[in-house]
Amino acid sequence: MYPPIWRAAHLTGKVTVRVAVKSGRVVETAVESGEPHLQVPTISNLKTWRFDAQVSGAFTVTYSYEISGEPTDDPTNPKVEILPSLDVKITARPVKPTCNDCGAPPSVVIPPHPTGASASHEAGHAQGTTTH
Repeated sequence: MYPPIWRAAHLTGKVTVRVAVKSGRVVETAVESGEPHLQVPTISNLKTWRFDAQVSGAFTVTYSYEISGEPTDDPTNPKVEILPSLDVKITARPVKPTCNDCGAPPSVVIPPHPTGASASHEAGHAQGTTTH
């Protein structure tokens, strides 16, 4: 799942997770790296994976979240591809912003990550500008 709030905010990124499987079930996950706001939906999805009952072991999976294509008025389901490497690519179309006051540009408020850092704050680092 690509959380609607992060799709609306055009938040993209990767999340890499180490996964342990025992008797066909995911028994442990550990985030190795990735966009903090996308970690919870990644882990939630991985916990639904099922394998043949004979499968046990550990492997690394990378989820890539992307926004691509023409904006749409109606939210659409993201395209999900599971690659032969078991990596997952999730691509969502951007949703056209709604505007209650067309004189002002629409905006999306990104709630802070539990660590206190916000996506806009982190984006400022990437652009070389920060506000404290």
